[in-house]
This record gives sequence, C-alpha cells and structure tokens, in this order.
Amino acid sequence: DFFAGKTVLELGAGTGFASICAALLGAKAVVCTDGSADVLELAKANAKLNLNPALLSRVQFSPLLWQDPVGNRFDWTTKGKGFD
Repeated sequence: DFFAGKTVLELGAGTGFASICAALLGAKAVVCTDGSADVLELAKANAKLNLNPALLSRVQFSPLLWQDPVGNRFDWTTKGKGFD
C-alpha cells in the first residue's frame, strides 16, 4: 500500500528495479532517472520485460545528471505537485 497512488522518482536507476517494483505496487506515475544513457536503456529494457503495457505506461525514463539544474523538468509528471 505504500506506493499505491503515489508519484515516485528513482534517482540513479541502474537496472530500474525500484521503478519496476513501484509500478507493480501501484504507483500512479514513476520517473526512472540515471546519468548514463546506456544504463537508462538497460532500465527501460528491463521494464519492458517485466511490466505489462498498462503498468509500463506509468513509467517514464529521463536522463538526470547531478550537476544539471532540474528546473521544471518533471512538471509533466507531477502536475506541479512534486513527488511523494
């Protein structure tokens, strides 16, 4: 019940395991981030293998480097309300 209906941000996704779990546990939206494009592609491939299309549609993949300003990059996901 912890993730049910929440908006989740995964920082440094690696394999995307936490994002996949959050989606499976009922998160309404998940943003999976990593600084490496190759790692982000791995996370996306793992999500495609482990989530049905409806759950996969809740997960967005985005590059994120610690030194880059975030600004309003995630407003489309959070609708200005931030993450849970």
